[in-house]
This record gives sequence, C-alpha cells and structure tokens, in this order.
Amino acid sequence: MPRTAFIAASLALLACAPVAAVAAPPGLHLELYRVSVTGGDADVTVDTGAARESVRIDSGANNDFGVRLLAWAPGMPLTGGIDAGGLSTRESGGPMLDADVSWFAFVGGLRAVQPWFARNGHGLSPYALLGLSMVNANGSARTPSLTAHFDSEAGFGLSPSKPGGVAPYLAAGVVWNAFDQVAVTLDYRVQRFDVDADGFLSPERVSFDLDASGVGIGIALRPSPKPAPSASPSPSPSPSPAP
Repeated sequence: MPRTAFIAASLALLACAPVAAVAAPPGLHLELYRVSVTGGDADVTVDTGAARESVRIDSGANNDFGVRLLAWAPGMPLTGGIDAGGLSTRESGGPMLDADVSWFAFVGGLRAVQPWFARNGHGLSPYALLGLSMVNANGSARTPSLTAHFDSEAGFGLSPSKPGGVAPYLAAGVVWNAFDQVAVTLDYRVQRFDVDADGFLSPERVSFDLDASGVGIGIALRPSPKPAPSASPSPSPSPSPAP
C-alpha cells in the first residue's frame, strides 16, 4: 500500500474509531476494504521538453486497499462520507508505469433503508455512491525511447507546483449485515485516474490515464445505537385501610 494512502487511512481510522466505539450514532459505517483491479490499462505520455512520446500499456496494477467511512440519518436513504486508498503498478522490461497512486475521495449516494431478505434483522442492503477523488502519484514512466521520474507527492490535484490529478468515483454494491454490528460489503468500483505530474528534471512532465476499476470486498463496523434505559413503572399507591 502506498505510503500516503497508508497515512491517510490511518488518520481516518484514528479520527473515527473513538466515535464508532463510544458515541456510535445511528447510521455509522466504518469499513476496511480491498479492491481486485480488473482494468489496469494505462495511456502514458513522457515529455522531456525536447521530445514527447505516448504509449498504451498494461500497467499491472496491484490490488488496492483503503478505508471508507459513511454516515446517514436514521430512516433516510441518503448517505455520504469519505474514502482513502491506494494502489501500485509494476515495473516491466519494456514500456511501463512504475507508480504508487493514492487518493482521498468525498462521496455521497443512496442506500436501501430496509434490508432485503431480512431474517432476524440480518439482510442485504444495496447502495450506490458517487464522488470525486483527489489523486497523487509518484514513480517513473518509460515509453519505447524516453524515461522520466515524477512526483506529485502532497499535490492531490490542488497544488500548482505539484498538480496531481482528480478522478470521478463511482461504486455500486451490497452490504450483508452478517452480525448485529459487523457487515460484509461487495461492490464494483469504476475509477480512472488522470494524472499530470512534474518530472524530477525540469522541464520533464509525465501524464497517464490509468483504469483502476475493480471488484471490492470489505468488512465494516456498523455499531448499533445503545438503547435508552426503560423507565421503571412507578409503584401504584396502596389503598388506605377502611375505618
């Protein structure tokens, strides 16, 4: 897992775990997931200033990991939250993209209010999410005749000097409420990262369009609200004895 994604995921867990463990409001979903990348194709361009060359390759993108936090109001179908994760591509003998890619996404969408096929409160809850990912990447790229190293570290598409990139986030799947406070998720994610990064040597630039779509599976903590203590009935007054 790329370093930046690991740091982002760790911070998200540290920030949210006390809420999940103590406050536990209704509609909280804290998930650790892994995505098996089924895409992996990448259009890579290397520009050294004196020459420019593009190539389409199989990036060999590895499975990615991340953390997702969602919340919603009780009885409402709308949900929203954050997602942080990352993946790596592999180096090969020919044209290649050897990169660590991380993202941080703001997401929102719809969920089923009532579980399907529910038995004893456990059932399937479909959901769909849409959002925007801020992406950064670092590594190297090689076309048939050009090679460059690049770094958009800490850019996330927001820094003019380290441009990084942005990407749409789309996921649809189902949550299986296996236990009272633990669920299993299965979804398909459409993610395509369009990154434009500075090379280590000016005026080098590297850009790539990477298909990172895949099937995700995760385990989620879904704490139930603590029931309010029931008020004990007040004892009825005993009848006064007859004179």
